[in-house]
Amino acid sequence: MPYFKYSAKSISGELISDIIEADNDKIVVEHIHSRGFYPVSVTEEKSRSKSFMLRKRIGASDLLIFTRQLTDLLKGGLPIAKAVELAFKQTENQNLKEIILDLNNQLHKGTSFSEALSKYPQVFNSLYIGLIKAGESSGLLETSLERVTQYQEKEQDLMNKIKAALAYPAAMLLVGLATVTFLLVFVIPRFAVIFQDMEQLLPLPTRILIFLSSALQHWWWLFLLVIIFSFILVKRYLDTAAGRKKFDRFKLKIFIIGKIMQQEMVVRFTRTLGILLANGIPLINALEMVKKVVGNTVITEEIDRIYEEIKVGKGLVEPLSKSKVFPTVLSDLVAAGQEVGSMENSLLKAADAYETKVENTVKIATSLMEPLVILGMGLVVGFIVLAMLLPIFEISGAIK
Repeated sequence: MPYFKYSAKSISGELISDIIEADNDKIVVEHIHSRGFYPVSVTEEKSRSKSFMLRKRIGASDLLIFTRQLTDLLKGGLPIAKAVELAFKQTENQNLKEIILDLNNQLHKGTSFSEALSKYPQVFNSLYIGLIKAGESSGLLETSLERVTQYQEKEQDLMNKIKAALAYPAAMLLVGLATVTFLLVFVIPRFAVIFQDMEQLLPLPTRILIFLSSALQHWWWLFLLVIIFSFILVKRYLDTAAGRKKFDRFKLKIFIIGKIMQQEMVVRFTRTLGILLANGIPLINALEMVKKVVGNTVITEEIDRIYEEIKVGKGLVEPLSKSKVFPTVLSDLVAAGQEVGSMENSLLKAADAYETKVENTVKIATSLMEPLVILGMGLVVGFIVLAMLLPIFEISGAIK
């Protein structure tokens, strides 16, 4: 899906610009009108492939280190231009160094830090840029950077815990598949030669196993082509709005894994919204930014619904209470925070609570997946062994 850069103006003359992902420019224009603005220019970004590569080559850990360095340098009393210059010297990632160098050059030309960052939306998302812009407006850039750093640290910590918990079952599955492939390619053919010399009808499981082994040996290239072709078709389908929506909905329905994903997105939604509100960003604008970081079209559509209801005068509590995606308890927590005038703190506390839920769900998933993987691979290997032994048992019975 292409990226479009647009500029728009409100009735009062306020000028905004952003880069969004959309199927075509008509959708971008509709998006601009939905925000109450009028389009000035809409142009397709031609550097999508470069943006994708930059996003892949600059990891979350690289960006976290850069932000932490800036925060510490600003705390030390350095101006932002000098802090960026020193961060450039300490950065090891070459792609990020190029970007930091350009940021430094722009700052020396008088460009604001948030405006300089907005040139690289593939690296610095709307949340990052929005918080920096709010910090510049309030004169609290150091505080904004600290909040960005804390957000990144919590996000990365949660993802690392999920990856670490799922790494062992995934490794077991890979080892099991490698073992089965080795048996089919190298071991079964040796037995097949022996069975051919018997000149008798083999049991059905043995015939199935020998057929699979022979097909994998002689037609492996066909299997590979089918896999590659299927991957291309699926990828093209997922690049469409309908395909991506169906896939995102399917992910949320996967046994246990879907629950983990949904809880992780609740964490991301509440933490992002809480940090944005704490930084003084209006609720409507904050929801616009949150949409771009949740990473799931189903959740995005739900945020759009909440956004539209808030635009007509409703608060955040009522739209949340009607949500089928966000848990009911979340609206209760927001209502409690709203009553004491501290909704952002309630959202951040909810994020911490649901982060604990994600960790617990991951532990349960891991404890279930490990025996299931062992059982599954045991059944497969057991079938192979049984298929190989059945002809031998038949020969022994015939001799007796």
